[in-house]
Amino acid sequence: MSNQQRTYRILVVHGEPIAAAGLLAALRSEHGFELSQASSQNDEIHPFHVVITDHRTAMGIFTQAKQQLLPRYLHSTSVIVLSGRLSATDIRQAVAEGARGYLRLDCSIEEFTLGVRTVALGSRYFCTAVARQIADSMMGVALTAREEDVLRQLILGQCNKTIAKSLASRPAP
Repeated sequence: MSNQQRTYRILVVHGEPIAAAGLLAALRSEHGFELSQASSQNDEIHPFHVVITDHRTAMGIFTQAKQQLLPRYLHSTSVIVLSGRLSATDIRQAVAEGARGYLRLDCSIEEFTLGVRTVALGSRYFCTAVARQIADSMMGVALTAREEDVLRQLILGQCNKTIAKSLASRPAP
């Protein structure tokens, strides 16, 4: 059976009910997706391929997975985080914990459905805004010599007042 003919089971468990309804509506016109908003006994037999959720719920899923408390229908499931949170820290945290995709709530429907299909096929997907945020966060500016001096003194356990006096007594490099 080719990937185009395969049906992927998608579970939407977004923390915002209106967002969840919109996500389901956006995916209904897509071929090859079997959609669900809540688990049922049938899910124990046929686990989901992709779970679409918000950042907070995703972190809960990853915590349950570490504690081996995940319901059977979520075993081996790829998680896509769909959130308004766009800090590099939030994105990196979700990816480090196991998210296969991260999209912003304001991405286009086309980008959203492409992301769901890409993750269902086993790859990672980040919407354009998220990819840009990750790239920008990797372009960190190096510390100045003065900032390195402050950091060294902090590492040595110096308090702010002592560091300030020390820096005031020396010229800036």
